Amino acid sequence: MFPSWRGGEHWLDFSTRLLQSGVGLFLLGRLTGFAIAVLANPRMGLSSHREGVMNGTFLVLLGRIWERLVLPSTALRVAFWVTIYGTFANWATTLVAAFHGTGESMMPIAAPGELSVSSRRRPRLRASSRVHPRRRTGSGRSAQGPSGRPCRCLR
Repeated sequence: MFPSWRGGEHWLDFSTRLLQSGVGLFLLGRLTGFAIAVLANPRMGLSSHREGVMNGTFLVLLGRIWERLVLPSTALRVAFWVTIYGTFANWATTLVAAFHGTGESMMPIAAPGELSVSSRRRPRLRASSRVHPRRRTGSGRSAQGPSGRPCRCLR
């Protein structure tokens, strides 16, 4: 079923393994999507689901173009294993983080509960204070540029 790794390693062996790994990771990402509701951090579970699906698709596409790579055999072998490790580790670490409910201090948007201390200290700006009064458009008024003349870009 799997190509032999002994003897002369050929690009087809790597290409086939990338395709198989990509389909497997894609399916693992899809299965992760079913488990989102039971994870301690559902937003991180959604991230894990998306990582699995996107990285699996990436591996499939890389497997399709692997034959066009012109690299020495050692560089091909290193690139293959680094790619496989990186894509699966990316999916697995986000899944473990979702399972344990971690991520509040590093990713306040994806984690449940309160925001981190640094995001609470940020000053809040009102929407009206960010726009210069002359640049606001009202009913029937034309917008004015910094020099006080009417702006031609808004009509």
